[in-house]
Formats: sequence, C-alpha cells, structure tokens
Amino acid sequence: MASLGTLSDTQQSYTNHTKTDKAAVIENRIHSELGPYLKNSIIKIDLKHFDNIWQANVVIDSSRGYKASRRKDVNFEDLTQNVINDLRIQFELTEPHRRHEIFLFDHQREFDHFTETLSASPFETPVNLKVLVVEDDPTALLILNRSMHSMGCHVDLINDPEMALEKVKHQDYDLVILDWCLPYMDGNEFLKKADQIIAKKNHEVISAKSIPLVICSSKNSEEIDLPLVSNFLFCEYWNKKLPFSTVISSIESAIKSARQHKTKVV
Repeated sequence: MASLGTLSDTQQSYTNHTKTDKAAVIENRIHSELGPYLKNSIIKIDLKHFDNIWQANVVIDSSRGYKASRRKDVNFEDLTQNVINDLRIQFELTEPHRRHEIFLFDHQREFDHFTETLSASPFETPVNLKVLVVEDDPTALLILNRSMHSMGCHVDLINDPEMALEKVKHQDYDLVILDWCLPYMDGNEFLKKADQIIAKKNHEVISAKSIPLVICSSKNSEEIDLPLVSNFLFCEYWNKKLPFSTVISSIESAIKSARQHKTKVV
C-alpha cells in the first residue's frame, strides 16, 4: 500500500502519461501555429503538474536563436495559449524584414529577466513617479510596464507618437522613455513638439522642472541629434544593440535620476 502523501506506481504512471500527452498537445500547437518559423528547430518541453498548477518551460533552438517561455496556470488551455503568444512575439521580433530599432531578445537570459519581472513584487515604499513610455516594441512595453509598476511608478504606455503628444498636453510626467526611431516621427521631432506643448501649457514660461529623458536607439549615442529643448533633461541612453537585460539593470538608475530631480524641484 502506498504511504500517505505518496503516489502509487499506477498513479505515478498515469501522471507521467498525462504529462506526456499534454506536452504533445503543446508541441502540436507550436507546429500548427508557428510552423513557418520552425524549419529544423529543436523543441524542448518540460511540463510539470503539482498542487493543481501546470508549469511549462519551453525552449526552441531555432535558426533565429533561442526562444523560450516559462508559464504557470491552473488552466492548461490558457497556459498553452500563453506559451504560443510568447514564442510568436519572439519569432516576429527576429523576422529578417523587421527594422533594426528593436531590443535584443534572442538569448535565454533575457527571458530569465522577463519572468523575474513578471513575478516581481511591488516595492514597500513606492517611488510615485509618473512615467511616459513611447515605444513601438510590444515586448519591451510589457517588460518596462511590469518593471516600473513593481517599483511603484504610474506608467502610460504609448506606441504612437501623436497619441503620446496628446498625453503630454494633459499630463505632467516625472520621466519620459523615448524610442528614437518611431513610426513616421523620429525622436528629434517628437521632443521639439513635446517641448512646445509643455511651454504653451506653462504659458510660455520655462518650467523649473525639466523632465528627465531616457533615449532608446540602435544608433550610437553620438549619432543621436538631440534638439535644443527647455523642458527635457537627458539622463540615460539605452542601446538597442545590447541585450535587454542591460536595460532591466538600468531602469533603477533612470528611476533614481527622476526621483532625485523631482525632489530637487519640488
């Protein structure tokens, strides 16, 4: 007789068989929905089920680098769909026709940071900063949002520069994170327009509170043509040619700069 709290050989065999079947379901979904991306890729699936929670660690070794997803859910169908969504985003980001103004997400360690960020707990003492993120990379938006929320920031995520300018009209920000190569408007033009909006909002008086600015770009920092503006203060440069983990480690530095500046001008 099996002791209390343990599985009999029959139960263990059934559990292993169930996990094998479920792993096959995930692999079949990957082939069905991501087939054009796969070619000769190697798919590895580590599936666990305990305390009524499904946990899937999926890694695909592809010609476009490693793709990975780590998910937990009580609902197996939701878990499977989230795995597919994670992998699809990664493959789409590394499509040859994509422009180069995206962060580098091709390595396993980036997704270690990704999953750590998703599970991060809020700071006990929130920093209470209002942050505007203008970026058209959906994965970067998600991670920046989770990271800054975990630090107690209030975040507006915008992937369209015109919509971001509308936000600037009606909201005061403590920090702006700006993708330099946006659709139909570069960072230089955006900053000029945003500066004019803020000046008008302040009745043409130069504000004592310039907004700390983080620039994100694949260009070298010396290639960034920062305009002469009165309401922004450059504080950080994030190079998109570097792994996104370097950005994650720089977020606290940007937050610290914004917080110090806010304290100084209040």
